[in-house]
Amino acid sequence: MSSRALRRANRATASEIADAIPSTTLHEGITFSCKVSTGPRLSAVEREDVWQIFEDNMKGLYVNSVFGWDPPAKRDEMFHPLARYVLLHRPHSEHDDDSDGQDMNGRRSLVAYAGFRFEDEEGENVLYCYELQVSKSEQGHGLGKFLMQQVFTIGRWWQMEKVMLTVLKANTAARNFYESQGSPAFESHVKSFQESGEPGQSKTCGETADSGGDAWEDEEDVVDCDYEILSKAITSG
Repeated sequence: MSSRALRRANRATASEIADAIPSTTLHEGITFSCKVSTGPRLSAVEREDVWQIFEDNMKGLYVNSVFGWDPPAKRDEMFHPLARYVLLHRPHSEHDDDSDGQDMNGRRSLVAYAGFRFEDEEGENVLYCYELQVSKSEQGHGLGKFLMQQVFTIGRWWQMEKVMLTVLKANTAARNFYESQGSPAFESHVKSFQESGEPGQSKTCGETADSGGDAWEDEEDVVDCDYEILSKAITSG
């Protein structure tokens, strides 16, 4: 049964979630706008930009992973009714045309985002970060770190106990990023979700053949898996 805090978080509107975080952020002299949206409320342009950044960054990794490359299933996950997003947009000049989500130089307005849900994981209130994506042209400028800070701020505001996420072992840049996020450190869990390793789906990767998917197992008994589940406690501000 979900807790009162979890029910309250999942009932929250985008504007209520946005109250916890700044509306802009300054990076290297550029002020980016910071917007919160639910999956179903993303505009058509935002949906395509969210998807395009994900595909640019992750398709090669997914094709060679246990998840496989399944755009319809992934779109369903990303734009699920319970999906929430923090979106970073580049500033517009008065000459920009935002009708297609691009500026006058043909660049996307959306440069980075965090996609998450409020969930119950084994009786704990969790903010599960499904996606943390920065467009290739904007990587290395601190936007990912800023987004991760907002994820924790939102989790704390809505009384979640920890942040959880799934990371592919082949994604060394992402793993190094999460390892650099300060104390307390992200912890790695051997147990996996059934079937694909992502929340709400199923495979036996990461579990022993006879465990039935219900038990924690010694690491040496676990079927080799190409992803990790990481978690980090949300400390009081």
